[in-house]
Amino acid sequence: MDVIDRIKGLISTVVSGAMPVPSIVDFGTDGTPQSTQADTIEPFKHYFRLDINQLFISKGRQFWVDFDPLVYAAVDYLQGQQRVVASTIVGPRAIDTGKIAKPHGFLLNDIRVAGPVPFNGGDVGVTIILYKIAQKNYAQTIMKLIETVAASQSSLAAVSKAANLGSILLDGVQGLLELRDNVPVMGQRFEINTATARGFLPICRALIKDGPSSLDILVSDNRLRDAREDFQASDFVLYSLSRVMQRDDHRSLPFFSLVTDACVAVTKGPEGNDAAKGILISLYNEMLKSEELTYQDRERLFAEYVGMVKQSKAAVATLGRNPVISDFRRGLDLIGTL
Repeated sequence: MDVIDRIKGLISTVVSGAMPVPSIVDFGTDGTPQSTQADTIEPFKHYFRLDINQLFISKGRQFWVDFDPLVYAAVDYLQGQQRVVASTIVGPRAIDTGKIAKPHGFLLNDIRVAGPVPFNGGDVGVTIILYKIAQKNYAQTIMKLIETVAASQSSLAAVSKAANLGSILLDGVQGLLELRDNVPVMGQRFEINTATARGFLPICRALIKDGPSSLDILVSDNRLRDAREDFQASDFVLYSLSRVMQRDDHRSLPFFSLVTDACVAVTKGPEGNDAAKGILISLYNEMLKSEELTYQDRERLFAEYVGMVKQSKAAVATLGRNPVISDFRRGLDLIGTL
């Protein structure tokens, strides 16, 4: 059974359970339920990212006595010729314990699940499940372990590396569910057919355990609000699937070290200039093979990288020295003062 089938098995436990179906409220571009989303996410041109904007557990609820909340969030999509899953686990470890009003009250904001992910066409599936996990040593031990794994993938810029951890996180969640006290509270899985005339549009959605008496709610600055106040009438998860135009984390991608190498090489005279050109050719070849970039962003970044190399060359011509080597020597001088 592949990872996506296992995820569908998880959501089936929510659907078949005794818990009431949550209210599902979609918000448009202006943050109101009555409007629609704009800004189509186009294949091979844009990225998308999935975020948990808010996880809120209301205060004074007997339902959460002796339990902690945990959210499993995943997005599956087409990468190359196969479908992959990027996922995360969000629980108490993700927030300073001093900010949790136990046993009731939990607020967590702005957790990235996945992205930026290049959109290459094909269906996109999203899974969000809220669990309550018993505050027992064995359950807490497993939860801390899978939260640690989830946190480690947030530092991985490469989509493929982050996706490889999806199966491990799923193993952890299923291990927790084998302990009878741990149960799903609410959840949802849906698949977006991006080939329709409507296209692939961003999503801003709230899963609300006890639905609001009216739709007098809105999203402002990625926060769920009731009129002018924060919405606190029920447990809820607010999440968004948004469009990203270009990467802001490209310096952490595997090929960026070649940019640094070219900047150093170009400061070493004519031979270094030839070496820098060779490095840039290797760099562009790596960028062509990368599954982390859209076409437009690749061309933009490569032009930016070439500009950085030119700046390094100009700095040597202007200053008469290699700024990289000079900075390194200055650092050694500072260390020598210890």
